[in-house]
Amino acid sequence: MDAEVEILPAGTVIANRYEILDPIGEGAMGVVYRAQHRLMKKVVALKLLHPGLMRSAELLERFRREAQAAAHIDHPNVCAATDFDSAGDGAFFLVMEFLEGSSLAGVLERDGRLSPRRSLHIIRQVLSALVRAHEMGIVHRDLKPDNIFLVKRESGPDFVKLLDFGIARVAFDDSDSIKLTKAGTVYGTPHYLSPEQAVGADIDHRADLYAVGIILFEILVGHPPFDGESLFHIMNMHVTRPAPTLASVVPEMPLVEALDEVLARLLAKKADERFQNARQVLDALDPIYQALHGVTEQTGEFETLNPLISGVLPTLHAGVAVGTLQPSDTAGISVDLEVPISVDLPLVSAAVAESGAAGTADSLLVPAAVPATGATPLSGRSPSAKRGLLEEGLSWLVARTGLSRPQVVVFLALGLLIMLVVLSVLVAVLSDSEGEPTEGGQGGAVAASGLDLGAPVLVHGQDTAELIKADELVRRAVELMGNEPRAALALLETVAEQYSGDPVFHKLMAQAMWRSGEAEEALRTALMVIRVVPASLHDQDLVDVFVGLLSMPDEAMSAQAEEALRGNMTETVVARLWQRATTGRFNEDNALRVRIKAMLDEQGGYAQLEPWQQAALELRLLDGRGCKNRRRVLLEIMEIGDPRALPVVEVYHNAPRRGCGTFNKGDCHDCMRRDLAQAIQLFSTPDADAEVMDFSE
Repeated sequence: MDAEVEILPAGTVIANRYEILDPIGEGAMGVVYRAQHRLMKKVVALKLLHPGLMRSAELLERFRREAQAAAHIDHPNVCAATDFDSAGDGAFFLVMEFLEGSSLAGVLERDGRLSPRRSLHIIRQVLSALVRAHEMGIVHRDLKPDNIFLVKRESGPDFVKLLDFGIARVAFDDSDSIKLTKAGTVYGTPHYLSPEQAVGADIDHRADLYAVGIILFEILVGHPPFDGESLFHIMNMHVTRPAPTLASVVPEMPLVEALDEVLARLLAKKADERFQNARQVLDALDPIYQALHGVTEQTGEFETLNPLISGVLPTLHAGVAVGTLQPSDTAGISVDLEVPISVDLPLVSAAVAESGAAGTADSLLVPAAVPATGATPLSGRSPSAKRGLLEEGLSWLVARTGLSRPQVVVFLALGLLIMLVVLSVLVAVLSDSEGEPTEGGQGGAVAASGLDLGAPVLVHGQDTAELIKADELVRRAVELMGNEPRAALALLETVAEQYSGDPVFHKLMAQAMWRSGEAEEALRTALMVIRVVPASLHDQDLVDVFVGLLSMPDEAMSAQAEEALRGNMTETVVARLWQRATTGRFNEDNALRVRIKAMLDEQGGYAQLEPWQQAALELRLLDGRGCKNRRRVLLEIMEIGDPRALPVVEVYHNAPRRGCGTFNKGDCHDCMRRDLAQAIQLFSTPDADAEVMDFSE
């Protein structure tokens, strides 16, 4: 635990009700203690917020939201909250039911991938909890194995308790509390983010279903479907790359095709193409779970598949009944192994004597048309024939070694394990000697505890200049960006895989997409860039993408661009918004100017403008509001006397002398034509600043 955090000693009393017994864990927000209610003598888990976080309104809101969500859901698979209050020193605490067991993340670390039946047993309980939460308008938004706790109950060892609703969206909360999600910040854990979370779009309960799909894949395979060298790489994969199928990773898995069909819908990139609620997912998984229950019910417990052993044993095909081998304990070796045997013919039970293992026999289901002790006839090396060869090989080894069948399987697995270790060492050595290190040692896996955007990970370069210098194709694409953006985009796409984890490269991609007219792709890519590297909104080219998107007729896209800019009012953003609002022909885009002015006012950007810039913006806001009003502001600009206002003055000076009055034949600027001529002469004097409009900072 962190030495700087004071751990309360045993016997400390909180709020006159709870007595601290001992600390059991510490997180970013507080310390969790095992405590006891002084009157009821009930042991509870008490989470005490760190005193140093009391000044953060956002973290206090997250703490309150966790208590509120856990208290309202009231479901057996949700860790219940029983109390929430302030301690004597003002620190807040949350009281929850005390759980003894292990997180799903801990189980995966210890056991590796889980059997399909055990996996579905766990996931069905998670879905059951989500049915209740979603009905109440609560979206968890941070589902991951760390937040799924497994406790032992009479019904079995894997009773699920869902934890940590600290960043949940709570629909029944009608308070004016601080908004927890804002542009430039990603809430959640990278490996489990839905595509809409990765790009900062609005989310609903279907984001939780995507996370369920990620978790289901992970516990069936042993690793999540998407992993990469950087935060951006992982987030980009969620948005653009199809998830791998189980069949491509663990083809021997029972009912793999049926499971893949469910995962395909859970992991759809578009929320509308996923299951629309948790109940639908349960309905889709129930038949598979029942079929798997029939496969393994002889064992009476949940087994963990050994990935080495399951890789060399016969497989189960959907719809085929299967029995199990029950390995015996011989020669001091204890084997806990479920061996599915797949066949394509009707099955009957038979006793098969293990050659060389006197006095032992395993119960096996074999085809009725094939003798129990004979080999399956081969025909063209079909899958069944190959499985038959494997069976013959195992029987031969049993006969030659004098070991039992389970012992042979174990020794084969150990041999494969040794081979894999040797191969892994060789690969590591070759990688060290031939591979190129990442810059600054910034590559590596993302911490499972959350997403730290404070230290962005760049794989190939630190800035655009370095990237252009390092790659000839990228350099050529940048040269084409101005006049031939589609050609530039085509060139960038040829090396996109190479730079899939580099935000600098994707900044160029967003720019090329925007200039090529692919607004939706440009927005999605630009949003991912700023969520991994918020400082990217100091880059003028990327800011111009967002500013341009403000004018899109698609209101949803325009709103996302506005939200991104509002949350990151850098000097560059202020400058580019000001330029967009003060350029353009007279009396066009007036609504956009008003919108930009509101953004600048609300986010403090207007105060960053110099006096001449403020006056110029006020002048453009008066387009169509009467010549005398504009003349008044024009005179203010002339009094300030800054020559950088020249381009704004020229908009009116060069405007045609028509467009107002009867039949639009009158001069809209008749009342200030003389003033405009004087302003042009004033700002065009030889000692005027040569760099009249430099927005390149």
